[in-house]
Amino acid sequence: MMPMPLRNPYGRPMVETVEARVLLSGDVAPLVETPDVTPPTAALQAPRLRRPGAETYTFTVTYSDDGKVVPGTMDDQDLLVAGPGGYSSGATLVGVNRYRSGTHRTATYSVPAPTGQGWRRADNGVYTVTLREGQVGDTSGNFAQAATLGAFTVRIPKVAGSAAGVRQVAEIQAREIDESSGLVASRQYRGVFYTHNDGGDATLYAIGADGGLVGRFALDVETEDWEDVAADDAGHLYVADSGDNDANRGSIQVRRVAEPDVAVGGTVDEGTLAVDRTWNLRFPGGAVDCESLVVVGGQGYVITKRRDGGPAEVYRFPLKASKRERVLERVATLGIRTPVTGADVSADGGRLAVVSEGGLYLYAIDGDVSAAGRVTPSVLAVPGTQIEAVAFRRDGGLLLTAESREVYEVGAG
Repeated sequence: MMPMPLRNPYGRPMVETVEARVLLSGDVAPLVETPDVTPPTAALQAPRLRRPGAETYTFTVTYSDDGKVVPGTMDDQDLLVAGPGGYSSGATLVGVNRYRSGTHRTATYSVPAPTGQGWRRADNGVYTVTLREGQVGDTSGNFAQAATLGAFTVRIPKVAGSAAGVRQVAEIQAREIDESSGLVASRQYRGVFYTHNDGGDATLYAIGADGGLVGRFALDVETEDWEDVAADDAGHLYVADSGDNDANRGSIQVRRVAEPDVAVGGTVDEGTLAVDRTWNLRFPGGAVDCESLVVVGGQGYVITKRRDGGPAEVYRFPLKASKRERVLERVATLGIRTPVTGADVSADGGRLAVVSEGGLYLYAIDGDVSAAGRVTPSVLAVPGTQIEAVAFRRDGGLLLTAESREVYEVGAG
């Protein structure tokens, strides 16, 4: 009969050899398990913070051990963050990638902005992250030693307005709008604008020119990458599910809903908007990224977003109902060679505004969007933040929104 393996008091088999079991004298020797005395180690992953406005900054720490790290030992006392101006804050534990013990566990933490009103350029500097003694342990009862894990840098760029009169007038106040990607003025309610987040959040937000939230409305469909919103004079809103960063979508969709009943100063009205018409659209030369939609004269127009230095192109489709997929018709090539992120047409159809990373372009089109390819635009510099959307006001001025919530205006005239 073969000898049974020796076991330690905790029931785990022990590593054994013939030399360990039998001494030269032939006596059987008890095995002694080498104790685990190595504490867990910690590695910081903290990207640079460049976008203003967020109330907290989030980062991760990966804990590793030759045994098993115990997630239950992690809490809000693990880390201390120190920064410029006497900033000192414990880090709040947001979560752990897995709550079972294991050799590697990554914890997510957050710290608040110094003023409690969002990160600003005044907060720029280096913030040091320190692990406190005796906080994170392993299954053998060893705890990570106190150590400086590293630092993260806050480098929020200066926002520079243009000499032509682009100036910041507000910030979008609703934190749920974390990347305003499209913007259009209501044709029914003075002072109301509609915006939405970039991506798959199928929610339409009504805001005032001061950035205050007026209403929020969910669409009754799923979206893939919502990029812009447009309006007509008949009480309809149009949303463009057209984003295609990897240029691999077979088609894009534009959907129509009835404008909801809102008014500035009213109570936020949560409701659902039913899509009453959908256009499935395909670019004739293959998939193209697109973040801009305008509607005028019974036609819809989308403008491509090029990252290769090529010119932006304008494509048209009729707004007549159709269940079949339509191939878009190219009607104009613009002299814009920086990525286009938004567009709008004035309510009278006289002007087209296109915003890109290179500036704000204003075209006199007299109701014909295709004319933009034949006229020379006036160009205004835009702030250094990522401007994502533009909309005409009723007085002929414009509002622009940045992905980091700033609202800018260009006066009429």
